[in-house]
Amino acid sequence: MNSTTIIPTRPGYEHITIYAPGTAPCPVDVSDTLNLWGTPPAALEALREAAVSRTVAHYPSLYNAALKEPLAEYVGVRPEEIVTGCGSDDVLDCAIRAFAQPGGVLAHPAPTFAMVPVYARANGLTPVGVPLTGDDYAVDADALLATNACVIYLCTPNNPTATPMAREAVLRVVERAPGLVIMDEAYAEFVLADPVRRAEVFTAEAPGWGRVLSTRTMSKAFGLAGLRVGYGVGHPDVVREVEKARGPFKITHPAEKAAVAALGPSAGGLPWVRERAAEAVAQRERLVAGLRALGIRPAPSASNFAFAPVPDAAAVAARLRDRGVSARVFRGMPQAVSALRASGGEGLRIGAAPEPMQRALLDSLAEALMEALPEATR
Repeated sequence: MNSTTIIPTRPGYEHITIYAPGTAPCPVDVSDTLNLWGTPPAALEALREAAVSRTVAHYPSLYNAALKEPLAEYVGVRPEEIVTGCGSDDVLDCAIRAFAQPGGVLAHPAPTFAMVPVYARANGLTPVGVPLTGDDYAVDADALLATNACVIYLCTPNNPTATPMAREAVLRVVERAPGLVIMDEAYAEFVLADPVRRAEVFTAEAPGWGRVLSTRTMSKAFGLAGLRVGYGVGHPDVVREVEKARGPFKITHPAEKAAVAALGPSAGGLPWVRERAAEAVAQRERLVAGLRALGIRPAPSASNFAFAPVPDAAAVAARLRDRGVSARVFRGMPQAVSALRASGGEGLRIGAAPEPMQRALLDSLAEALMEALPEATR
Protein backbone atom coordinates (compact mmCIF):
# COMPACT_ATOMS: atom_id res chain seq x y z
CA MET A 1 0.00 0.00 0.00
CA ASN A 2 1.31 3.45 -0.88
CA SER A 3 -1.14 5.50 1.15
CA THR A 4 -2.30 5.62 4.73
CA THR A 5 -6.00 5.17 5.34
CA ILE A 6 -7.35 6.81 8.47
CA ILE A 7 -10.18 4.77 9.96
CA PRO A 8 -13.10 7.05 10.85
CA THR A 9 -14.35 7.15 14.42
CA ARG A 10 -18.01 6.82 15.28
CA PRO A 11 -20.26 9.90 15.01
CA GLY A 12 -19.80 12.30 17.91
CA TYR A 13 -16.31 11.12 18.80
CA GLU A 14 -14.76 14.03 16.89
CA HIS A 15 -15.98 16.38 19.63
CA ILE A 16 -13.80 14.72 22.28
CA THR A 17 -10.69 16.63 23.25
CA ILE A 18 -7.57 15.58 25.15
CA TYR A 19 -7.61 16.60 28.82
CA ALA A 20 -5.30 19.60 29.11
CA PRO A 21 -5.66 21.61 32.33
CA GLY A 22 -3.18 24.22 31.07
CA THR A 23 -1.05 24.54 34.18
CA ALA A 24 2.73 24.61 34.37
CA PRO A 25 4.92 23.50 37.32
CA CYS A 26 5.38 26.27 39.87
CA PRO A 27 6.98 26.51 43.34
CA VAL A 28 3.52 27.24 44.78
CA ASP A 29 1.07 24.97 42.95
CA VAL A 30 -2.52 25.33 44.14
CA SER A 31 -4.07 24.44 40.79
CA ASP A 32 -5.08 20.89 41.78
CA THR A 33 -7.52 19.98 44.54
CA LEU A 34 -5.11 17.66 46.35
CA ASN A 35 -3.85 17.10 49.89
CA LEU A 36 -0.97 19.61 49.88
CA TRP A 37 0.19 18.26 53.25
CA GLY A 38 1.41 15.06 51.58
CA THR A 39 0.77 11.33 51.99
CA PRO A 40 -0.08 9.34 55.15
CA PRO A 41 3.13 7.93 56.71
CA ALA A 42 1.54 4.49 56.99
CA ALA A 43 0.86 4.47 53.25
CA LEU A 44 4.45 5.46 52.48
CA GLU A 45 5.75 2.62 54.65
CA ALA A 46 3.45 0.16 52.87
CA LEU A 47 4.80 1.38 49.53
CA ARG A 48 8.38 0.84 50.66
CA GLU A 49 7.54 -2.72 51.70
CA ALA A 50 5.75 -3.38 48.41
CA ALA A 51 8.76 -2.09 46.46
CA VAL A 52 10.97 -4.89 47.78
CA SER A 53 8.27 -7.53 47.48
CA ARG A 54 8.26 -10.10 44.70
CA THR A 55 4.54 -9.63 44.25
CA VAL A 56 5.07 -6.82 41.71
CA ALA A 57 6.15 -9.48 39.23
CA HIS A 58 2.63 -10.88 39.33
CA TYR A 59 -0.81 -9.56 38.51
CA PRO A 60 -2.54 -7.68 41.34
CA SER A 61 -5.85 -8.60 42.91
CA LEU A 62 -8.69 -9.16 40.46
CA TYR A 63 -11.27 -6.94 42.19
CA ASN A 64 -9.47 -5.77 45.36
CA ALA A 65 -11.30 -7.81 48.00
CA ALA A 66 -8.64 -6.89 50.58
CA LEU A 67 -9.33 -3.20 49.99
CA LYS A 68 -13.12 -3.48 49.94
CA GLU A 69 -13.21 -4.68 53.56
CA PRO A 70 -11.63 -1.57 55.15
CA LEU A 71 -13.40 0.73 52.68
CA ALA A 72 -16.76 -0.79 53.67
CA GLU A 73 -16.01 -0.28 57.35
CA TYR A 74 -14.86 3.28 56.68
CA VAL A 75 -17.97 4.46 54.81
CA GLY A 76 -20.48 2.27 56.66
CA VAL A 77 -21.62 -0.19 54.00
CA ARG A 78 -21.02 -3.85 53.08
CA PRO A 79 -18.07 -5.01 50.93
CA GLU A 80 -20.46 -6.25 48.22
CA GLU A 81 -21.72 -2.66 47.92
CA ILE A 82 -18.31 -1.40 46.77
CA VAL A 83 -16.58 -1.41 43.38
CA THR A 84 -12.99 -0.17 43.05
CA GLY A 85 -11.21 1.40 40.10
CA CYS A 86 -8.20 3.27 38.79
CA GLY A 87 -9.30 6.55 40.35
CA SER A 88 -12.93 7.50 40.86
CA ASP A 89 -13.10 8.78 37.28
CA ASP A 90 -12.51 5.19 36.11
CA VAL A 91 -15.48 4.05 38.20
CA LEU A 92 -17.54 6.91 36.80
CA ASP A 93 -16.64 5.99 33.22
CA CYS A 94 -17.43 2.32 33.84
CA ALA A 95 -20.81 3.19 35.37
CA ILE A 96 -21.76 5.25 32.33
CA ARG A 97 -20.69 2.42 30.05
CA ALA A 98 -22.73 -0.10 32.06
CA PHE A 99 -25.99 1.85 32.30
CA ALA A 100 -26.06 4.34 29.41
CA GLN A 101 -28.42 3.90 26.49
CA PRO A 102 -26.46 4.58 23.27
CA GLY A 103 -27.77 7.73 21.66
CA GLY A 104 -29.20 8.90 24.95
CA VAL A 105 -28.46 11.88 27.15
CA LEU A 106 -26.22 12.38 30.16
CA ALA A 107 -27.33 15.43 32.14
CA HIS A 108 -25.01 17.28 34.50
CA PRO A 109 -24.81 20.61 36.30
CA ALA A 110 -22.72 23.24 34.55
CA PRO A 111 -20.01 23.94 35.38
CA THR A 112 -18.85 20.63 36.82
CA PHE A 113 -16.03 18.05 36.50
CA ALA A 114 -14.57 18.62 33.03
CA MET A 115 -14.24 14.91 32.17
CA VAL A 116 -17.95 14.15 32.49
CA PRO A 117 -18.90 15.40 28.98
CA VAL A 118 -15.87 13.53 27.63
CA TYR A 119 -16.97 10.24 29.19
CA ALA A 120 -20.50 10.84 27.94
CA ARG A 121 -19.36 11.28 24.32
CA ALA A 122 -16.88 8.39 24.57
CA ASN A 123 -19.77 6.15 25.57
CA GLY A 124 -22.08 7.30 22.78
CA LEU A 125 -24.14 9.82 24.78
CA THR A 126 -24.93 13.48 24.33
CA PRO A 127 -23.90 15.55 27.38
CA VAL A 128 -26.39 18.24 28.39
CA GLY A 129 -25.23 20.83 30.90
CA VAL A 130 -27.79 22.49 33.15
CA PRO A 131 -26.47 25.78 34.59
CA LEU A 132 -26.15 26.28 38.32
CA THR A 133 -28.26 29.21 39.46
CA GLY A 134 -28.68 32.00 42.00
CA ASP A 135 -26.14 33.46 44.41
CA ASP A 136 -25.35 30.07 45.97
CA TYR A 137 -24.63 28.04 42.79
CA ALA A 138 -27.74 25.89 43.33
CA VAL A 139 -28.37 22.78 41.27
CA ASP A 140 -31.59 22.91 39.21
CA ALA A 141 -33.11 19.51 39.92
CA ASP A 142 -36.20 20.03 37.77
CA ALA A 143 -34.18 21.12 34.73
CA LEU A 144 -31.93 18.06 35.09
CA LEU A 145 -34.97 15.79 35.26
CA ALA A 146 -36.58 17.53 32.28
CA THR A 147 -33.77 16.24 30.04
CA ASN A 148 -35.09 12.67 30.57
CA ALA A 149 -31.45 11.60 30.71
CA CYS A 150 -30.55 7.94 31.08
CA VAL A 151 -27.70 9.06 33.37
CA ILE A 152 -27.71 12.10 35.66
CA TYR A 153 -24.41 13.19 37.17
CA LEU A 154 -24.24 15.19 40.39
CA CYS A 155 -21.06 16.38 42.08
CA THR A 156 -21.19 17.46 45.72
CA PRO A 157 -19.19 19.41 46.68
CA ASN A 158 -19.03 20.42 43.07
CA ASN A 159 -15.83 20.80 41.06
CA PRO A 160 -14.80 23.53 40.21
CA THR A 161 -17.14 25.63 42.36
CA ALA A 162 -16.62 23.74 45.68
CA THR A 163 -20.31 24.23 46.46
CA PRO A 164 -22.46 21.56 48.15
CA MET A 165 -25.81 20.45 46.78
CA ALA A 166 -28.91 20.80 48.94
CA ARG A 167 -30.36 17.52 50.20
CA GLU A 168 -33.79 18.46 48.88
CA ALA A 169 -32.44 18.82 45.33
CA VAL A 170 -30.46 15.58 45.54
CA LEU A 171 -33.48 13.63 46.79
CA ARG A 172 -35.71 15.11 44.08
CA VAL A 173 -33.31 13.85 41.41
CA VAL A 174 -32.88 10.45 43.05
CA GLU A 175 -36.61 9.89 43.46
CA ARG A 176 -37.58 10.93 39.91
CA ALA A 177 -34.62 10.08 37.66
CA PRO A 178 -35.51 7.55 34.95
CA GLY A 179 -32.05 5.96 35.01
CA LEU A 180 -28.78 5.89 36.91
CA VAL A 181 -27.75 8.78 39.17
CA ILE A 182 -24.00 9.12 39.67
CA MET A 183 -23.15 11.14 42.76
CA ASP A 184 -19.51 12.24 42.72
CA GLU A 185 -18.41 12.72 46.33
CA ALA A 186 -14.67 13.01 45.77
CA TYR A 187 -14.40 15.70 48.46
CA ALA A 188 -16.53 13.99 51.14
CA GLU A 189 -13.70 13.91 53.68
CA PHE A 190 -13.62 17.71 53.77
CA VAL A 191 -17.38 17.88 54.32
CA LEU A 192 -16.99 15.51 57.26
CA ALA A 193 -14.10 17.57 58.66
CA ASP A 194 -16.07 20.82 58.64
CA PRO A 195 -17.77 21.49 62.01
CA VAL A 196 -19.52 24.64 60.78
CA ARG A 197 -20.76 24.52 57.19
CA ARG A 198 -24.01 22.63 56.72
CA ALA A 199 -23.41 20.05 54.02
CA GLU A 200 -24.01 16.33 53.72
CA VAL A 201 -22.33 13.13 52.61
CA PHE A 202 -24.70 10.69 50.92
CA THR A 203 -22.42 7.69 50.37
CA ALA A 204 -23.85 5.33 52.99
CA GLU A 205 -27.39 5.95 51.69
CA ALA A 206 -26.58 5.05 48.08
CA PRO A 207 -27.09 1.26 48.36
CA GLY A 208 -30.60 1.77 49.71
CA TRP A 209 -31.54 4.11 46.87
CA GLY A 210 -31.02 1.41 44.22
CA ARG A 211 -30.47 3.69 41.21
CA VAL A 212 -27.54 5.63 42.74
CA LEU A 213 -23.79 5.08 42.59
CA SER A 214 -21.71 7.32 44.85
CA THR A 215 -18.10 7.65 43.67
CA ARG A 216 -15.25 8.40 46.07
CA THR A 217 -11.49 8.71 45.75
CA MET A 218 -8.28 8.38 47.73
CA SER A 219 -6.61 11.04 45.58
CA LYS A 220 -7.78 14.02 47.63
CA ALA A 221 -7.79 13.86 51.43
CA PHE A 222 -5.87 10.57 51.46
CA GLY A 223 -2.93 12.01 49.51
CA LEU A 224 -2.68 9.08 47.07
CA ALA A 225 -3.35 10.85 43.77
CA GLY A 226 -0.28 9.32 42.12
CA LEU A 227 -1.51 5.80 42.89
CA ARG A 228 -5.01 6.19 41.34
CA VAL A 229 -7.30 4.51 43.85
CA GLY A 230 -11.03 5.17 43.58
CA TYR A 231 -14.24 3.39 44.46
CA GLY A 232 -17.98 3.47 44.06
CA VAL A 233 -20.73 2.62 46.53
CA GLY A 234 -24.16 1.38 45.54
CA HIS A 235 -26.67 -1.46 45.62
CA PRO A 236 -24.98 -4.83 44.96
CA ASP A 237 -26.86 -5.15 41.66
CA VAL A 238 -25.53 -1.78 40.51
CA VAL A 239 -22.01 -2.59 41.70
CA ARG A 240 -22.09 -5.92 39.85
CA GLU A 241 -22.88 -4.26 36.53
CA VAL A 242 -20.21 -1.59 36.99
CA GLU A 243 -17.68 -4.28 37.87
CA LYS A 244 -18.41 -6.02 34.57
CA ALA A 245 -17.49 -2.84 32.69
CA ARG A 246 -14.48 -2.24 34.92
CA GLY A 247 -12.67 -5.50 34.24
CA PRO A 248 -9.94 -7.03 36.45
CA PHE A 249 -6.53 -5.81 37.68
CA LYS A 250 -7.40 -2.09 37.85
CA ILE A 251 -5.42 -1.25 41.02
CA THR A 252 -1.78 -2.26 41.37
CA HIS A 253 -0.55 -4.30 44.32
CA PRO A 254 1.52 -1.40 45.81
CA ALA A 255 -1.42 0.98 45.44
CA GLU A 256 -3.78 -1.44 47.16
CA LYS A 257 -1.32 -1.97 50.02
CA ALA A 258 -0.89 1.79 50.48
CA ALA A 259 -4.65 2.39 50.41
CA VAL A 260 -5.30 -0.29 53.05
CA ALA A 261 -2.58 1.21 55.25
CA ALA A 262 -4.04 4.71 54.86
CA LEU A 263 -7.38 3.39 56.11
CA GLY A 264 -5.75 1.73 59.12
CA PRO A 265 -6.02 2.84 62.76
CA SER A 266 -2.33 3.66 63.32
CA ALA A 267 -1.35 7.29 63.93
CA GLY A 268 0.05 7.46 60.40
CA GLY A 269 -3.12 6.11 58.82
CA LEU A 270 -6.74 7.28 59.06
CA PRO A 271 -6.16 9.58 62.08
CA TRP A 272 -3.45 11.38 60.06
CA VAL A 273 -5.85 11.77 57.12
CA ARG A 274 -8.59 13.22 59.31
CA GLU A 275 -6.20 15.68 60.96
CA ARG A 276 -4.93 16.91 57.59
CA ALA A 277 -8.51 17.23 56.26
CA ALA A 278 -9.38 19.40 59.26
CA GLU A 279 -6.29 21.54 58.59
CA ALA A 280 -7.32 21.92 54.95
CA VAL A 281 -10.80 23.09 55.98
CA ALA A 282 -9.33 25.63 58.41
CA GLN A 283 -6.96 26.92 55.71
CA ARG A 284 -9.83 27.06 53.23
CA GLU A 285 -11.68 29.42 55.55
CA ARG A 286 -8.60 31.63 55.74
CA LEU A 287 -8.30 31.49 51.96
CA VAL A 288 -11.94 32.51 51.50
CA ALA A 289 -11.45 35.41 53.92
CA GLY A 290 -8.31 36.47 52.04
CA LEU A 291 -10.14 36.42 48.71
CA ARG A 292 -12.95 38.53 50.12
CA ALA A 293 -10.41 41.03 51.42
CA LEU A 294 -9.21 41.39 47.82
CA GLY A 295 -12.72 42.26 46.66
CA ILE A 296 -13.51 38.79 45.22
CA ARG A 297 -16.83 36.99 45.84
CA PRO A 298 -15.75 33.35 46.25
CA ALA A 299 -18.36 30.63 45.92
CA PRO A 300 -19.54 29.08 49.23
CA SER A 301 -17.02 26.25 49.65
CA ALA A 302 -17.56 22.91 51.39
CA SER A 303 -14.31 21.41 50.11
CA ASN A 304 -10.53 21.90 50.29
CA PHE A 305 -10.46 24.63 47.66
CA ALA A 306 -12.17 27.87 46.73
CA PHE A 307 -13.57 29.14 43.48
CA ALA A 308 -12.89 32.80 42.74
CA PRO A 309 -14.91 34.42 39.92
CA VAL A 310 -12.61 37.01 38.31
CA PRO A 311 -12.73 38.69 34.90
CA ASP A 312 -9.94 37.78 32.48
CA ALA A 313 -8.89 34.84 34.64
CA ALA A 314 -6.18 33.76 32.18
CA ALA A 315 -4.43 37.11 32.48
CA VAL A 316 -4.55 36.95 36.27
CA ALA A 317 -3.22 33.38 36.23
CA ALA A 318 -0.39 34.37 33.88
CA ARG A 319 0.73 37.03 36.32
CA LEU A 320 0.52 34.55 39.16
CA ARG A 321 2.80 32.20 37.22
CA ASP A 322 5.26 35.06 36.78
CA ARG A 323 5.43 35.07 40.58
CA GLY A 324 5.84 31.31 40.91
CA VAL A 325 2.19 30.51 41.71
CA SER A 326 -0.11 28.23 39.71
CA ALA A 327 -3.93 28.37 39.89
CA ARG A 328 -6.45 26.67 37.60
CA VAL A 329 -8.23 28.83 35.02
CA PHE A 330 -11.87 28.32 34.03
CA ARG A 331 -13.47 30.20 31.16
CA GLY A 332 -16.72 30.11 29.21
CA MET A 333 -18.80 29.09 32.20
CA PRO A 334 -22.61 29.48 32.21
CA GLN A 335 -23.64 32.79 33.73
CA ALA A 336 -26.89 31.94 35.52
CA VAL A 337 -25.00 32.56 38.80
CA SER A 338 -24.77 36.26 39.62
CA ALA A 339 -21.06 36.19 40.48
CA LEU A 340 -20.29 34.48 37.16
CA ARG A 341 -22.26 37.09 35.27
CA ALA A 342 -20.11 39.75 36.90
CA SER A 343 -16.90 37.91 35.92
CA GLY A 344 -18.00 37.14 32.36
CA GLY A 345 -18.11 33.42 33.13
CA GLU A 346 -14.46 33.24 34.20
CA GLY A 347 -12.71 32.31 37.42
CA LEU A 348 -9.84 30.65 39.25
CA ARG A 349 -9.90 27.44 41.26
CA ILE A 350 -7.47 27.69 44.17
CA GLY A 351 -6.54 24.84 46.52
CA ALA A 352 -6.22 25.35 50.27
CA ALA A 353 -2.58 24.96 51.29
CA PRO A 354 -0.26 25.07 54.29
CA GLU A 355 0.16 28.60 55.59
CA PRO A 356 3.46 29.58 53.88
CA MET A 357 2.13 28.53 50.46
CA GLN A 358 -1.21 30.18 51.04
CA ARG A 359 0.33 33.46 52.17
CA ALA A 360 2.52 33.50 49.06
CA LEU A 361 -0.58 32.85 46.95
CA LEU A 362 -2.63 35.67 48.45
CA ASP A 363 0.23 38.17 48.27
CA SER A 364 0.87 37.27 44.63
CA LEU A 365 -2.84 37.37 43.80
CA ALA A 366 -3.17 40.88 45.20
CA GLU A 367 -0.36 42.04 42.91
CA ALA A 368 -1.68 40.10 39.90
CA LEU A 369 -5.16 41.58 40.27
CA MET A 370 -3.77 45.09 40.33
CA GLU A 371 -1.88 44.42 37.10
CA ALA A 372 -4.37 42.29 35.17
CA LEU A 373 -7.80 43.65 35.94
CA PRO A 374 -7.24 47.17 34.62
CA GLU A 375 -6.29 45.55 31.29
CA ALA A 376 -9.50 43.51 31.33
CA THR A 377 -11.60 46.67 31.64
CA ARG A 378 -9.80 48.75 28.97
